[in-house]
Amino acid sequence: MTWVGGNTTEVTTTSTTVVDLIAVSSLSIGASIPFLVILVFRTTAGAIADAFLGFKINTTVVMSAAVGGISNTGANQAESGQVIFNGRGTADPYLRVGGAIYGMGGGTTQIGLQIGPDNANFPTAPLTDIVSLGVVSNAAISLGSDEMHVYTQATS
Repeated sequence: MTWVGGNTTEVTTTSTTVVDLIAVSSLSIGASIPFLVILVFRTTAGAIADAFLGFKINTTVVMSAAVGGISNTGANQAESGQVIFNGRGTADPYLRVGGAIYGMGGGTTQIGLQIGPDNANFPTAPLTDIVSLGVVSNAAISLGSDEMHVYTQATS
């Protein structure tokens, strides 16, 4: 693996509509090159509420910040977790090669899942930007995203 970019500035939101959180820009990853993204995320206590995280590649949302995706436990507790998101854009029939593995929790409640891209095919153009997306169901809690790093992987 080769590190190709990162962003270590935390971005938080209390927005109840999906917003861009943390971005790694000015990348130059060929469309057929496998990539891996690692980032940490957290929520604050304040209400029994959901927080959702998603991903956008270039301008295409490939993983929605919505129910069924990357989320907190919904409990009224501070939580933290990590996401490993990987993929590659390529030709038919492999346009949705990728997904995410994550774990999150706090207190006595934990959650962890493996999910695939749900919103659109991965771009077949070179990757220039990878952005995490976020939303909360109640503005009484906040969602934060930090330490996002992007790596490329060998093709053979």
